[in-house]
Amino acid sequence: ATGLDLRRQIRAWAYGTEELPLARLLKPMGLTVVTERPEDVRVSLGARTGVRDGELTILTAERDGPAAAAGLSAGDRLVAVDGLRCTEARLKTLLARKAPGETVLVAAFRRDELLMATVELTEAPGTIRLEAQPGAQAMRAAWLGTTQKRGGNKSSARPSRRTSRAVSGRTRVTAGK
Repeated sequence: ATGLDLRRQIRAWAYGTEELPLARLLKPMGLTVVTERPEDVRVSLGARTGVRDGELTILTAERDGPAAAAGLSAGDRLVAVDGLRCTEARLKTLLARKAPGETVLVAAFRRDELLMATVELTEAPGTIRLEAQPGAQAMRAAWLGTTQKRGGNKSSARPSRRTSRAVSGRTRVTAGK
């Protein structure tokens, strides 16, 4: 419909590992990407932790993140950091005192094997949220295929005149009358 061949770009976005240019793509729709970083957490191990069976455990480790680079992975139970027994509260306190680029010595159990890993801390990632710019609701409603409610600025969940039908295992989008 636009005359643009976007196959290569869409394939790169769908199958690639590069960061999506969300801020640039959402700006024309009146959405601003805002990154917030808590002031009390400046660094990251590159892993999400939580208590499992009473022990502080790595729940997920970022691919190519500091914890993974040091040999730690999901399921490892953290025993100590910099020689101090590791609890959720103590880990948070310890990380609050560190700066990006500093290292910590992590003792962890993987099954019954004790591991020692030196982890270089990185800047803590922020939380991303979208901020809607005033006056852009109609544009977003058209983009998302929803209609405006009268007297309000919120889009309804009612779809526009487009309908989708399953056709031999595929979805076909057709314009309504």
